[in-house]
Parts: sequence; C-alpha cells; structure tokens
Amino acid sequence: MAKLKYEVVETVPRAIRVFRALRSVGYDFNAAVGDIVDNSISAAAKEIHVDFKRTGKGFSLVIRDNGKGMTKPELREAMRLGSDVSYDPESLGKFGMGLKTASLSQCRRLIVASNSGATAKGLSAFMWDLSHIDRVNRWELLDVQRSGIEHDPRIRPILRSSGTIVIWEDMDRLDEPLGAYQLPGSADNWVGQMIGELHIYLGMTFHRFMDGSLGARRTIKFFYNGRKLSPWDPFCRKEKNTSILKTSEFRPVETKSKSTVRIEPFVLPEKDGKQGFSSLPAWNEAKGLLPWNDSQGFYVYRENRLIHFGGWLRIRGKSEHTKYARVGVFFDSHLDDIFEISVHKMKLRLPASLAEHLKSATQEAVRIAKTRSEKRRPTDGGIHKHGIAVMAEALPDYAQKHSVKVSTTRNGTVVVKNKKGSFRANSVNEAASVRLNENIGITGGTVEDGKLWKLVCKPDGGFLVVLNVKHPFYRLAYNGGKPDRTKFLDSVFAAIGFTELRSRTQSNRALFNEIRDTISTLLADMAKSDTLKNGLTRGK
Repeated sequence: MAKLKYEVVETVPRAIRVFRALRSVGYDFNAAVGDIVDNSISAAAKEIHVDFKRTGKGFSLVIRDNGKGMTKPELREAMRLGSDVSYDPESLGKFGMGLKTASLSQCRRLIVASNSGATAKGLSAFMWDLSHIDRVNRWELLDVQRSGIEHDPRIRPILRSSGTIVIWEDMDRLDEPLGAYQLPGSADNWVGQMIGELHIYLGMTFHRFMDGSLGARRTIKFFYNGRKLSPWDPFCRKEKNTSILKTSEFRPVETKSKSTVRIEPFVLPEKDGKQGFSSLPAWNEAKGLLPWNDSQGFYVYRENRLIHFGGWLRIRGKSEHTKYARVGVFFDSHLDDIFEISVHKMKLRLPASLAEHLKSATQEAVRIAKTRSEKRRPTDGGIHKHGIAVMAEALPDYAQKHSVKVSTTRNGTVVVKNKKGSFRANSVNEAASVRLNENIGITGGTVEDGKLWKLVCKPDGGFLVVLNVKHPFYRLAYNGGKPDRTKFLDSVFAAIGFTELRSRTQSNRALFNEIRDTISTLLADMAKSDTLKNGLTRGK
C-alpha cells in the first residue's frame, strides 16, 4: 500500500458557531455556579462569596474568593478554551473548560478579575463578550484596562489582596424567562425560587468543605448574598434517630488504581413520633432540592464534592417505602475514567462491578427503611385511610414538584403561591381544626358553605381535601367504606382539589368557586337517582 503524502493545513473553527455549541453543553444554572466554586476551592480559598440577585429586569451573579489568585499571563491562559492547566490530585477541576463553558452557558458577558499579590499592581481582568464575538466572528478575548476595574465596587475587595472574582453579566438564560412572566407576583415567585434553590444547592454540594469534616486545612467559609452558609448534610447525622450503618470499601475491577470506593449507608428518621425528626422544620429541610420520594438513594462524591444526589442509578426503583434510605458513595480523581464523569459534572455512570456490589451493600438500609414504613399507618383511621395511602404513595411531594409554596400572613391567613400567581386559601385556625397529620391527604369533615369539598392549606406547607360528610353524594357514595370505591373517589377529589392548588389565583377565584358549586349541585341531584343508588349498593 502506497504511503500517503500530505501537507499540514491548520483550520481555525468559526468563533460564533463554537461558542453557540458550547452554550448548549447541558449545564443547568446551579451546576454552572458550582463549577465556578470548584475553581475557588482549587485555588486554596478560605472564603468564597456568592452574590446572586435580581437587578431591574434581569439578574447579576458575582463569585469572589480569597485564594492564591493568578498573574496576568496565568489569567489569560485560564480564559482560553481548553486551557493548559495542571491539576493536583485533590483538585475539583478536570478538563480546563469549566470556567468558560459553565459561565457562558448562563450569560453573554464573562468578566474574570484576579490578583496574585498584595498590591494593585497584580490586578488584571479579561472578558469574553459574546456580543463582540457575534460582530467580529473571531477569537478575541478582551483585556480589561486596569483603570476600568480599580474603581469597580465588585472588584475592589481584591484590589490589595490575592483572590479572584467571576462576574456574569447579560444573563440571558434567566433574563428571558423572567421577562415572560406577566401576572402580578409570578415573576417574584420565580425569582425567589431560583435564589432559594441556589442557597440549598451550595450548602448541599459543598457541605463537607463547610462542616470541618475534612480538617482545618480544607475547611472553607461560604457566604451567600452576604450571609454565612450552613452545611446541608443529606445523611442528617446530627439527628439522634438517624441510623448510621456499617461503612465498607470496594475496589472496582475496571481500574488498575489502588483507590477504593467508600460506601456509607444511612436510614433517616421518620417524619414525626418517637423515632422521628427532632422537629417538622428539620424534616422539611432534610429533603433538600428534591421531593422526598426522589431524594432517596445514592449521593455520590468526587473528592468530597457532591456530584450526584438522589435516585438509585438503576440499581433499584424508587419507592415510598424506601424514601428514608440514603447511601453515600465516595471516590477520588484516580477513578474518574471508570465513572465517565461529564464535563459539567452532572452525569456519571457506575462501573459494572461497583453497580453489582451496591445491590448487596445497600440491602440493609433498604430493609430497615421498608420495615419502618410497614409499621406506619395512615392517621385518619376511618374510611379515607385507603385514599390517604394512595396519595402518600403517588403524591408525596406534589407541591414542591409544581413550585407551590404556602406561607402565612400576620393576620393568620394562609397564602398559596403557584406558577400562575397567588391566592388566600384559608385561616390558620381552620387548618388547625382539621385533625389529620399527613402532609397531604383527604378526610371527611365539615364544609361550612354546604359544598361537597373544600381545599385546606396547612401553615407547614401541607394541603388537604376535606369532603362534606353531610352532602348527599358523600353519604351515598361512601356508604359502607368499601376500599376500592373509596380509593377511586378519593383520588378523583384529590385531583380536583390539587388542580385548584396549582392554578388558582386571586383573579380567577370566581371560576374555581363556580366549578365547585356546579359539581356539588349536580352530584347532589344525581345522588337522588335510583339508578345511581342501586349501582353503588351492588358495587365494591
């Protein structure tokens, strides 16, 4: 076979197209912020400040650390895509891409200022501006003049001390959806949710760097919007009723490294009771960013940084009966290849030998969680216990999934906020009068206006559907408390009630009142039908 002859031809990619592609790598907002924080930790920072706020019609984000900083040549190289950076074994960085791809996935203007010394002489800053790239279609990194950054209040903290500051401007990925909210209160509700979720994410992802468990050398103070962050421990080790099971080590056969994977299983306390959480707020906080059913399963750490939380990674399915079982999986950077971690550290794959081992290593935690679950009984104690059980299985964290938040006012009114707006639901006293301990549920009771049902929202975030025991349809349909019929009817009324929870606002409340009035009246008339009476008498 003839040897091919060739000439080397260098081809430079189109800047606009590459940046557009990099913006679609797959970061979500929280993960993008986390990637920037990783760089601060790698720079030996002892303090990290994250400021994320709404400014006018958009957002701004500033991340500042007091790490070792960078000289101007080092900063310029760090701003290069695929920068030539060497990582020590404990570093949280991996590809030399995170600073740029994470930032530009969320904003169109990235400014990074750094100082490696104790005087203003060491201060420098560079900027990627996608509006500029769109105009010139060239790889032009902008060198920000010192005269422009020395007086910037965001950069002033590192004017005479080492550290690095990352600034996101023109955050179009958040600014655009913010502008789409037209209903009063909707935008504020969404902004509050974004700010709150980042607060939880930071405390959760970097909790081992905050809580002192890595030793004084690696303990870092985190501040979020000016306030010190507290660590969020997914395993609730400070709760006296948390079961801490036996730790084990496993060495995957897919690697030649001597590094092992550490496996730490836990079973969290019940919601309440003698074996429960210390308080309801502690229970609410323990679910973290996910609904309770989704928060069970594996919490995977790379170099003590949380990179995956919740779910069983195809080892087993999620169940209401195992929602309090959580397992920590810890590995170091020597095992990166076999875990196949993505650029944005949001996806990983368990090596086959580890996946097989985890099936047995997690059995005890799952068994204990199931045993405790089987001992729990719906607290209604009446004919609706079967319906409550269905809802506890299928809808354990309905409100959180659909961004529904419940709060109280000073005058004792319970207010519900959803994606469409907000409405005044009921009084705190009315919620207290409904004797049902479940977070969500259905029960028979009194409905003052005579309608068939009403929605009652609890100050702790729970919500209930109360059925009118004196309504003709209730007395006929629920007669005998037959389980199959009760479960079916409870599910229907729960769905109707929860639709109101998700969609009602002060402006459309008349519509929901009319729906409730019409259904109540029609079913009262139907309850007089001999055909319906005979059918319900013969049915289950």
